[in-house]
Amino acid sequence: MAKFILRRLFFGAIVLLGVVLITFYMTRVIPSDPAAKWVGPRATAEQKENARLELGLDKPLYVQFSKYLEGLLHGDLGNSLRTRRPIMDELKENLPATIELVSFSTILAVFIGIPLGVISAKRKDQWLDHFSRLFSIGVVSLPTFWVALVFQLVFFRVLRIFPIGGQLSTEIKLFMDIPKITGFITFDSLVTGNFKIFYDSIWHLTLPGISVALYPIGLVARMTRSALLEILSTDYITAAFKVFKLSLIIIFSSSKMPIFSFLA
Repeated sequence: MAKFILRRLFFGAIVLLGVVLITFYMTRVIPSDPAAKWVGPRATAEQKENARLELGLDKPLYVQFSKYLEGLLHGDLGNSLRTRRPIMDELKENLPATIELVSFSTILAVFIGIPLGVISAKRKDQWLDHFSRLFSIGVVSLPTFWVALVFQLVFFRVLRIFPIGGQLSTEIKLFMDIPKITGFITFDSLVTGNFKIFYDSIWHLTLPGISVALYPIGLVARMTRSALLEILSTDYITAAFKVFKLSLIIIFSSSKMPIFSFLA
């Protein structure tokens, strides 16, 4: 067991090193000038050259990579070329919003995908099943970024229902104190009782959340349907359903209560 874990860790480290190496060299192959981005569009040639020296772009690629890898091992991701701030600080600021979006999308995927798969399996080869399967295949096949663009065009540009971006409305940012406890706006506003901020943040989460959730909704629905069809056909599940229905019939009959139509 120990050898297996060590082997897995070794190959995982090799794969991670390969990914870092490929992404590093890809950023150097792309025809762009990081030094020009660092100093701005109106910089002189001398300023760009000084920026190249400051960023270490004048050194050979293997030297740049070794320095980059050393920074990664120490948790240093470098500075942003756009804001000149440490990338780790920007990640810390934007991570709560990303986690909120992923959590919201996961909740939608679970609470929509599982019932959809259950209905599809229960109504096998009926129109609900055909609709569910067509919907699942469709949302899995569509690119998420394209769906997001279509949603922005329809629900913001045409219908004017949802905002196009951001976490909160401009009015709330200007005239209300936004609570900052954990960095998660929805959680902080809910625990502090700022329901207006909470509802506004959920409203801003809805459109991107649905865009991200469509793919896992289709995936969860298809997996749920396949698993249920396989399980429902087994003898012990069939027997359990018959015993359950018989027990309900006996209970309702003894209490002289009407029996619901689904027991028939």
